[in-house]
Amino acid sequence: MTRDRWTDRLSEYIDDELPAEERAQLEAHLAGCAACARTVDELLAVVRAAATLRDSPPPPELWTGIAARIAAPVIPLRPTPPARRLSLRLPQLAAASVTLVAASGALVWALLSRGPAAGGPVAAAPAAAPSLTASAPSSAEGAVAPAPARLAGDDVDER
Repeated sequence: MTRDRWTDRLSEYIDDELPAEERAQLEAHLAGCAACARTVDELLAVVRAAATLRDSPPPPELWTGIAARIAAPVIPLRPTPPARRLSLRLPQLAAASVTLVAASGALVWALLSRGPAAGGPVAAAPAAAPSLTASAPSSAEGAVAPAPARLAGDDVDER
């Protein structure tokens, strides 16, 4: 059966729930559509068969079985994901960063406010690299000129 605009309305037609105008349009459609007319006949047969069934109340032990199933523990279908180790929200991260900046600033201030240590300067100036050209020592320095640089292969003994 092909679906048309009336296919989903056939039950309403059988139950006499359609407005008069739509009912007339559906009856005109049924006169020309054999598939829908056959479906209406099948639905009417179901309604007639259901009318012959006797109405019986449910057995009294039915509720005890339902109650037992409701009280039974629920087994999850999917395993729960593992718990995260540490989870911080934006306000918590902001507070932690402000605390870290304040602690760092306090540490720098404490170190700089003490002044230099009693043993002398905190760090020595780096030594100047020796130059490859010989220069005469200045009288103010009073130092000896550095030895000329040795090249590879100069390790021959000069006797």
